[in-house]
Amino acid sequence: MYQIKAKPEEFVVIEKSTLEPKKDGEYACYRLEKLNKTTLESIIQIAKFLHIPLKHIGFAGTKDKAAKTSQLISIKGHPEKRLESFKSKEITLTALGRLDNPISLGKLEGNFFEIVVRNIDNAPKELKQFKNYFGEQRFSTNNTEVGRALIKQDFKTACELIDHKEIAESLSTQPTNFNAAIRKLPKKIIMLYLHAYQSFLWNTIAEKINKDTILPIIGFGTEFEDEEIEQAYKELMKKENITLRDFIIKPLPNHSLEGDSRQVYTKIKELIIGNLEEDELNKGKKKCTVKFFLEKGCYATEAVKAIMT
Repeated sequence: MYQIKAKPEEFVVIEKSTLEPKKDGEYACYRLEKLNKTTLESIIQIAKFLHIPLKHIGFAGTKDKAAKTSQLISIKGHPEKRLESFKSKEITLTALGRLDNPISLGKLEGNFFEIVVRNIDNAPKELKQFKNYFGEQRFSTNNTEVGRALIKQDFKTACELIDHKEIAESLSTQPTNFNAAIRKLPKKIIMLYLHAYQSFLWNTIAEKINKDTILPIIGFGTEFEDEEIEQAYKELMKKENITLRDFIIKPLPNHSLEGDSRQVYTKIKELIIGNLEEDELNKGKKKCTVKFFLEKGCYATEAVKAIMT
């Protein structure tokens, strides 16, 4: 079986953004470079250092943890002077200027990747497209299970699955008020869990679809235009014991999910496959470096899986 991320620095991600920072604006713009740390972990660390709410830091997309990544973030206000003393082995911040508006999820073109693939015998194959599955980092250890519990408003189960100090602190004073404990979490974290469950449902249906079409990411506003896809989702929702109305989560205001859509197949662009070399970590095996560009929302782990199978 091929191996990636043997070393974090062998999985390089560089965000491509259309933003152009300037001299003035309400938000400071920084390039965040990180190693072996998630985007969320990084901005939590920065927010704590600045003593500001997490919501005051914006980013366009979450990047892999076991990787060396570069992306833009925005910080409300004027943190420049304070950040001069910010030090971290895993995080580097470079001031780029200012923006009128915060950076929000999805505000990027895509990402360039440079990945070392190890433990192989043959070179990866040339591909122009692959099935656009949500990748493993979307789900982490139990994100899907937490998201499922939140959709079903089973807040007790969700609290048991979530390891966050906000949950523990809330339950220490109100041991049975699980809804209140969940609401102590930053919105970004709650949405991470909810999107993981949506993504799990999408992946499950995408496995059955072999045509290049647009597949709904279901929510309370989803309308089906394809009978085959509608039937597949109905069967899955019955199995999951949910309905579209469950995506309206009344106890969690501003967290309901209207739904979206996603292309079943996506393009892999600017693919460069390097030469096979001896893999010093796996005796008798080869390694090579692959480079490519993916549009936003697409997962390099799925691209590598496609070119290796």
